[in-house]
Amino acid sequence: MSASESVGLILHSRRFRENSRIIEVFTQEFGRIALLARVASKKAGSRSSGLQPFQESLFRWRGRSELQNLQSLDTLTVYELKDKATICGMYCNELIMNLTAKFLPLPDLYLSYRDTLKTLVHSKSLSVPLREFETTLLEQLGYGLNLETDCLSAEPLQGSGDYYYHAQLGFSRQSPGNDALRIDAGILEGIRERKFAEKKVARQAKYILGSAIQFQLGNKPLKSRQLLQSITKYSHE
Repeated sequence: MSASESVGLILHSRRFRENSRIIEVFTQEFGRIALLARVASKKAGSRSSGLQPFQESLFRWRGRSELQNLQSLDTLTVYELKDKATICGMYCNELIMNLTAKFLPLPDLYLSYRDTLKTLVHSKSLSVPLREFETTLLEQLGYGLNLETDCLSAEPLQGSGDYYYHAQLGFSRQSPGNDALRIDAGILEGIRERKFAEKKVARQAKYILGSAIQFQLGNKPLKSRQLLQSITKYSHE
């Protein structure tokens, strides 16, 4: 049986028995896969350092079960995230872990995720890369925001005035429920054009994209989101 290989980014790594780890990898060609990495005790320190998140590597593996055996890896790039950027990277990892199916290739989402990590290394603003990633994630999973059609009347979303947003339905000129968010048409246009660097657009986009994502997550909590909310002023960026 020949080995498979692909460039990938580690999402999560956990110990499995004394000398092995299970790593969740988001690969460019095969989507999300789980690999069993055996680490000899004498090399545990150096090998384990290559099995941490935010590292892009060329992975080679073989196996027939859902948990396959890692044969080797060559580290290509390490994204050295710090402080709040690390939590933002964890947030992206959790979304991919919770919302993507195993063995489903999503090459455009992979590139978006990699670009997000690159931006988080140097960017002072965390909200812009996160909103970009969230938008691409929803689109690639088939849950993208419908920014063109009124969810109640089926009329085009155009013109000035107020609109309403509901996570389960979408955007409409009419309020679809008491928990709908009212937004200005200019904000809607800003989200459509991904003007996430504008504070007003970013503030509303964070709520809208977050609501859409939480609807897909259901009751699954995100540890990284809770951590961000408790230690940063992230919501005001």
